[in-house]
Amino acid sequence: MADRKVTSSIDLLKTKNKVLLAYHLRIEDESENKNIPFTININSEKYNNILTLNCKVEKAEIKLNMYMVGRIDENKIETKRKYTYKLEIKNVKNEDISNLSIKVVHNSAINLENAFIERDGDFQKIEVNDEFNVETLKKDNILIYYFDVQLNDNENISQISALVNNKYRSNEVDEELIKYTIEAELTSDNQGQEISKEEKVKYNLSIKNTGNININRVDITQSISKYLDVKSVTINNEDVQFKISYEYKDVDKMVEDDEEETTKDIDSTEFDNYIIEYSYNKELKVNEKIDVLIETQINEEDLLDNRVKIESEAKVLAQVSNKTEKVQHTKTPIDINSLDL
Repeated sequence: MADRKVTSSIDLLKTKNKVLLAYHLRIEDESENKNIPFTININSEKYNNILTLNCKVEKAEIKLNMYMVGRIDENKIETKRKYTYKLEIKNVKNEDISNLSIKVVHNSAINLENAFIERDGDFQKIEVNDEFNVETLKKDNILIYYFDVQLNDNENISQISALVNNKYRSNEVDEELIKYTIEAELTSDNQGQEISKEEKVKYNLSIKNTGNININRVDITQSISKYLDVKSVTINNEDVQFKISYEYKDVDKMVEDDEEETTKDIDSTEFDNYIIEYSYNKELKVNEKIDVLIETQINEEDLLDNRVKIESEAKVLAQVSNKTEKVQHTKTPIDINSLDL
């Protein structure tokens, strides 16, 4: 809205058709008992008309105020984080008000998670709902609600307000959202294939900043099967240092069978992994992508049982975002009959 004017256009208005234009206005408190004029100017190729409306502003029965509380950074609201909004509803009428219908209005960037009402300094948890009712709001009393919300990536701006009896509306709280979001894709040339001893396996991990702010650092944690030796890790064709640790998970499960404990193999998937950790310590700008290459080779460890799956999973951490990608291979078992025993 510029110069206190709202401009709307209609591309085509067919014969005998109607178009409804609705405008929501907030009247300031000092405007009560005044006449407020509204001028509507309608222009087309063959029709021009000016309509003027005068609206009498009466004193409101209820005042509403909504705002965010407990925020750490006044200029930084991030998605995938939780925040709290406070709603104050005050009875400014000279008598009690009955049967209040309260509605919390918000866009898809906001998920309501918890709701509380404050009474005499105590907080009582109430059912989370966009709409709720109050039987009586006594004269000069104030209802105070708190709403815990989770902000997601659906919108660029979060919007929330409150509406009472479909008549009294609070201020709308708008927040421009900072999005730390990434896309990650992990692939391999031998994905889904059988691989043999001493064969090389290369993993390609692409990471893209799909948010609206530059990321200062990206950390990657990737699981590598114990049947693979990591030879090198490069990011954008530059060698990077990596740390290796060993992860072990028991694939056997103790079960009761006729009151005797027996051990049964419940899964042939390989659970013994190396964990490699490495980082991209440069700034990853918006819409910028980095390419990671992990070169591995089948090691000398013998496999004498059934074929097992060799899996790799990469977890990419960038500020508050994380994405997980997984690829899978099958290691061909060694033919026991071919061994010199």
